[in-house]
Amino acid sequence: MNLQKRVIILILSCILITSFAFAMMGCGEKKTIMTPEGKITVEEEGGKISTEEGEYSWSGQAPTEAQLGVPIYPGAKYVEGTGGSWSATSAEGTGQVVSATFTTDDSFEKVISFYKDKLSGGEYYTFEQEGRKNGQFVVRETNVITTVNVFEDTSHGGKVSITISKIGGSNI
Repeated sequence: MNLQKRVIILILSCILITSFAFAMMGCGEKKTIMTPEGKITVEEEGGKISTEEGEYSWSGQAPTEAQLGVPIYPGAKYVEGTGGSWSATSAEGTGQVVSATFTTDDSFEKVISFYKDKLSGGEYYTFEQEGRKNGQFVVRETNVITTVNVFEDTSHGGKVSITISKIGGSNI
């Protein structure tokens, strides 16, 4: 099967899987359906979708500092609904994403100083966008990239927001 056809089938399968998963929310059970591309199993408990191509799982729980792989700014508050973890496994490899957003009343400069100290081996960028200060730290390790984005956030009452994302996988 050529690459373009595989991509189209993958996109259509993702749409079908996502639609089916949303339809299953709240059911607390395991369902299996047959599609032209193969069998799909959706399991709400533990958030898991299995196909003949591989497996996808997710959790909407706030990730821990250990899962994120970098320190959470002291006293920062988790922004409900912004975090979770996702993983996928297939013949092509594995992938994981863990992410969450936190806010603090501390100054942008104080938060940046904390992460400069804690992530001294990583890359650091700063810029202004629409009058807001932004800072980004990038830590690269074998098969893992972790980013810490710090910005003045008018949508959370002028607080400083910190979004931490860790992306890992066999093909990173």
